[in-house]
Amino acid sequence: MIPFLILVVTRLSHPQLFDPDQTPLPVTERTFAARANRHPFIIIPGLSGSGLEVKEKNETKWGRLWIDTLRTLPLVIRGWMKDIKPTFNATAMTYQSASHVDVRVKDFGGLQGVNYLDSRLGKLTQAYNPLTKALIEAGYVERKDLYAAPYDWRLVNVFGHAATAYYEDLKKLVETAFRANNNKKVVLCGHSAGGIVAHRFVTSGVVNQTWIDTYIFAVITSGAPFGGAPMAFGYSASPRKWMFPWIGASTISTLTQDCACLHWMIPNKNAFNDDYVVGQLKTSKGDIVRNITMKNMTWTYDQANKSGVKTAIQRTRSITDQPLAQPKVMTHVMYSIGVNTTAGVILNATNPRWWSDTHSDYYVDGDGTVPTVSLSVPRKWRDTSLVKFHTYRGCDHMGIIQDAVPIARILDIIAPATTAEMEYEDSLNPPDDF
Repeated sequence: MIPFLILVVTRLSHPQLFDPDQTPLPVTERTFAARANRHPFIIIPGLSGSGLEVKEKNETKWGRLWIDTLRTLPLVIRGWMKDIKPTFNATAMTYQSASHVDVRVKDFGGLQGVNYLDSRLGKLTQAYNPLTKALIEAGYVERKDLYAAPYDWRLVNVFGHAATAYYEDLKKLVETAFRANNNKKVVLCGHSAGGIVAHRFVTSGVVNQTWIDTYIFAVITSGAPFGGAPMAFGYSASPRKWMFPWIGASTISTLTQDCACLHWMIPNKNAFNDDYVVGQLKTSKGDIVRNITMKNMTWTYDQANKSGVKTAIQRTRSITDQPLAQPKVMTHVMYSIGVNTTAGVILNATNPRWWSDTHSDYYVDGDGTVPTVSLSVPRKWRDTSLVKFHTYRGCDHMGIIQDAVPIARILDIIAPATTAEMEYEDSLNPPDDF
């Protein structure tokens, strides 16, 4: 069984939205020297980058849910889908787990819930392990000055109780890290969707400015979809493959339809105007039957009878379409460019039930998941003294948090080097911007 699993998960190395047919770009690996002056560091993972555990309501033992690779295999996947699929309650405006189970994040505060998607398979399913490994080499110690804040990405959106509860836990974790390190200010690092989660934490009134000034040294966003990602619209519009080469697109569609964090990543007006085409309904001859724009996007859900999805996305966009606020704390915006990235999707107009058919993509520049126009939204911020950009070329959406070059930059931010220490790292660091 294990050799078979190794075969099927060989390409399960990107725990964010991505095309399973896209080959991940190679990453640079290095050994990192120790740093003495370290700020406490908290990782906020991206969509699906947090491990989840599950138990039946009448049981006491918790088991693996995200991800349990064995339970995703064809003969047993139905039970796993029943346990993991969330629902959106349009009346209460809440995302919920299935009623027969309790679900929790794995190892909040520690690293076990973010290093690997399935720890039994090690590096084959690594997520944030390259980053945490490098930081440990540099002297960081888990739960002393190195923490992670995983969240239930199925339920956490820009609104709702799940987000409120998570932010309360994150606030307490920051305060714990601060006190454990002699009142040294903390760095938050959010990757992908974790970047917009971190941004909202410090801009939406969850914590006030006095609290931020006391506890936060800096915020790092890495590959954050500030303006959303057209690929996310694709998942909400029709079936699409995701992560698992052996799971059909229609099954993935069932899983992702009510995924809260996916709805948060729907394109918004910070990057895309009303006329931007997120999808095209095309015939087999290539004739465009209809352009689906930011303005008329909800037509898609009306046609497919997805009223719940429509309501959830409308509520989400009522918030995400607002101008992106600049945090009043030092913010480092890291992202990569130069990789073909979904600009919109092509839906099959030949099929009268096109919403049940898989779609294809058309492309623009970005990091393979998020277009550059979305990654670079913070360039509109006015206070240049509180924002610094670190732009890379040649690593993709996961590479920006796994490659030694951007990791070295993160290390320079959170653990400023002495001259002697910097001599080792300097060659790894590209210019801040280009």
